[in-house]
Amino acid sequence: GNPAPAAAGGNAANPPDTTPTTPTLDDVYLAYEQVVDTLGEAIARYADAGQVAAGQVDVARYRVASARQALVQLDRAKLAAIALDATRDRLERKVDEQLRTVAAEMQRLREDLQQRRETTELRPLENDLLRNAFFVRANALYELKNYSAAAEELSLAVNRLPQGPVTIDAMVQMAHCFRQLTLDDEARGTLRQAQYVLRRLPADTEFAKTTPYDRAGWDQLLEWLITL
Repeated sequence: GNPAPAAAGGNAANPPDTTPTTPTLDDVYLAYEQVVDTLGEAIARYADAGQVAAGQVDVARYRVASARQALVQLDRAKLAAIALDATRDRLERKVDEQLRTVAAEMQRLREDLQQRRETTELRPLENDLLRNAFFVRANALYELKNYSAAAEELSLAVNRLPQGPVTIDAMVQMAHCFRQLTLDDEARGTLRQAQYVLRRLPADTEFAKTTPYDRAGWDQLLEWLITL
């Protein structure tokens, strides 16, 4: 009799290729751009939807900023392979514009959350977003080489967030800003303040949730940074 028809996409001898393909950098870039566009539309639509939707909008704003940061890193990777000055200049301007947008949006998010905190207690997620907004904005300003503004943002974080491991993290980043401004005395003074804060933190303080080091790691890092 006649042989059975082959299954769509292949047969026993030549099965269809189901190996997942590795996304290219262009694929990843497009995905982040879609995040920015899609969430940006949602933010515009629901920004005035009331208190119930406010938390979701805040998360969306933060995710858009994170996606823009990822686009910056991908564009910077492209810069290494570009030889034409005109093309490099155009891409560098695009990177700077992304960073300025991130800085501005994180400032608005921070101010909105701080204003909300004056009238009602923030939920844990909102407290996390507030903390992260300080650091994301400071990072964007640092990458823009606006070291004074970055240090000022980190100083606000130190003064307005509850004292804890993130205080030490902010002070270390402030010291990096001061070093870029060749203010070595200010950098060392900030690091010594961080040592003081570290010693005063309770023995049961949890470091892993908010910072990359435990108590001993911060102690060693601060000692080393002061010697530079």
